[in-house]
Amino acid sequence: GVSPFMTNASDPAIDSNPTDGVGTVWANTTSGEMFVLTDATAGENVWINVGAGDGDVAPYAGHLGGTGIFFTIAASGAPSSVQTHYVNIPTLGNSQSFGFSDISSPAHPSGVCGNNTRTVAAGGHNGSNYVTTIQTLNPSTKGNTTDFGDITQSRGSIQGLSSATRAVFSGGERGGNCLGAGYCPITFMDYISLNTGGTAQNFGSLANTVSTNHIRGGQGTCDGTYGFICGGYGGNSSATTAVYLDHVQKITIATTGNATTFGNLSLARYAGVANT
Repeated sequence: GVSPFMTNASDPAIDSNPTDGVGTVWANTTSGEMFVLTDATAGENVWINVGAGDGDVAPYAGHLGGTGIFFTIAASGAPSSVQTHYVNIPTLGNSQSFGFSDISSPAHPSGVCGNNTRTVAAGGHNGSNYVTTIQTLNPSTKGNTTDFGDITQSRGSIQGLSSATRAVFSGGERGGNCLGAGYCPITFMDYISLNTGGTAQNFGSLANTVSTNHIRGGQGTCDGTYGFICGGYGGNSSATTAVYLDHVQKITIATTGNATTFGNLSLARYAGVANT
């Protein structure tokens, strides 16, 4: 028989529970993207994107399961060799060597995020040389990183966050002195599919409010549906000096668009870390 068919102006969600269950086809009348329901577990639906678009809709599978991955720079900070280390999260103990970068002239990586089967690190810099390379590894299998694609512009100090299927890289900086503050900030976000990699695509812009639309060294975190970009260091396009930021911005990971303001941290901060 013919599969049941639904139309809606937005993408389906994990709690979109259609009466007809598995096999239901959902068409987004705004974007033209189409999804098929492959798991009808209540509140944990899985919708596979079968159209020309990117990004499935599924319950968040977590970043790395029981393994924590750390990217480090060997030789006292000189980016001559990017090492990775890991810890087994349920077990106390020291970190152990996981592998090295398999990329020529590796840069100090940034924008680290991923899912249970793929960790990615985007961009970074080797001295004054900013790069576009996206590196990847499987957190379950020790080994070196490999090339997974490129972000849209060379930069470092990126905020990374991801759902189970999509990684978003926001803000960052490149060399120069654009604002008179010793750096050139990046105002946009780009993204890749964690399933396929390749060249990143534009996601949208950071929130265009005072001191928030140029951010480097903030923290990216998410719950699998929404992403949050927290704190950092920057200023808007009229700023002559950069400041530490306490702003929190929000995006919907499955839907491209500009970030919106969400709230504030209890204290302005820079170069922190975040987890889900």
